[in-house]
Amino acid sequence: MATAGSYTITRQATDQYDFSNPGDPVLGTQVYFTTGDGNSGSVFVPQARYGITLVRELVAAAAKELDGIGRLAGDYS
Repeated sequence: MATAGSYTITRQATDQYDFSNPGDPVLGTQVYFTTGDGNSGSVFVPQARYGITLVRELVAAAAKELDGIGRLAGDYS
């Protein structure tokens, strides 16, 4: 298992489409990961920008956010 503050790529799904911009679908890869805290997530990487550097940046940012939110605690009273 990964340590806190880290992530592991668990799967990649190529030939995926992002339809968030109506009328302009984007072909890319969905990259799935698990964080050191045990949270799971994914990021979409457009095919035209797919590469180690961008994937590393996107996954690291998403993993940090997931673990940060996963560690939230507080009162709601």
